[in-house]
Amino acid sequence: MTIDKPLYASESGPEEAEIEFDQLLLQFKEWKKNNDGDFDKFLNDRRVKLSDGGRLLSRKLMIHMLKNEYPKEYNNINTNDYSDKQLQELLNNLDVDGVPF
Repeated sequence: MTIDKPLYASESGPEEAEIEFDQLLLQFKEWKKNNDGDFDKFLNDRRVKLSDGGRLLSRKLMIHMLKNEYPKEYNNINTNDYSDKQLQELLNNLDVDGVPF
């Protein structure tokens, strides 16, 4: 049996980076409507400082980590209902014994 449907590859690395950067610029323009500051301030507002070692993770990255590392828990919650701090606490507690999720 022959399949006549063409296959489409996803974007290359550089193409994907350009798309993400364009989205980031649009988000910055929206942020700028209600906030004072430059692009660095915008980026800092999008990050969450984690207590373990002072690493900074964006909300998008925390949700991505939850989705890929803990799919059962991800499917049981609505991440839109969680603040950045709640997401951080959720990720910090997932490996602790006895924490119900």
